Amino acid sequence: MRARSAAARKRVRRQLFSEPFHHQQVDLHVFDFADDGRIVFLGESYPGEIFSGKGTIGDMPVDCIEPASQLMFHLGYDHDENDLHDVLLLCQKYGFDVPEEYLE
Repeated sequence: MRARSAAARKRVRRQLFSEPFHHQQVDLHVFDFADDGRIVFLGESYPGEIFSGKGTIGDMPVDCIEPASQLMFHLGYDHDENDLHDVLLLCQKYGFDVPEEYLE
């Protein structure tokens, strides 16, 4: 999620902690944008195009990582029940095949 201004960031925070959302979990990851437009997360660099997704938090529109890349980021590590939940929702909503490592 990238809010475009301080006012937009305040609206997102207000939305996250207001009814009915304050009892739900939102998975946020903080990353940087490199000068060339790439995304840097935990020392790894990714193409900026992955941040072309659109979503909402409540009624607030937000930019986010597009669905295929969200699925890709769930691969290659020991996943837990939350990861399985996220992957199954992504696959169901966007018509992706469930990755082999989640079928084991």
